[in-house]
Amino acid sequence: MKCTDRLRNDNCVPINGSQAKPGNQKRYTVKNSIPEAEKIRLLARLNRIPVWALPKSFLAIIGIGYFFTFYDISNIGFAMPAINEQFHLSNATSLFLALSVGLIGYIIGSFIIGTLWQIVLDATACSCSHSH
Repeated sequence: MKCTDRLRNDNCVPINGSQAKPGNQKRYTVKNSIPEAEKIRLLARLNRIPVWALPKSFLAIIGIGYFFTFYDISNIGFAMPAINEQFHLSNATSLFLALSVGLIGYIIGSFIIGTLWQIVLDATACSCSHSH
């Protein structure tokens, strides 16, 4: 919520040193109504939340996947002049198509693998919830 002269209520208090002067608007801020003990409890709860909730092996798998993906993208960028010379690609459209085929493959592959993984997770969640 923003406190202004037009939109002011009981939660808005003037900021220190903010006086109504000619050409100056009086500034307001939202009054802090949260008790100190509640703030401490909330911050302690936030500190207990793990930074990475998944197993560390997932982080390693994702990192390896990103490494090979970006290696492939940068590698094809360096190899493109040789590919152009080898296959006699004459215009920019041919080069663009040759480069974009790999990227389109990444998009389609991620969609398919993501969908399959979601199906596996849904099946696992259903079998776990009905086994009790």
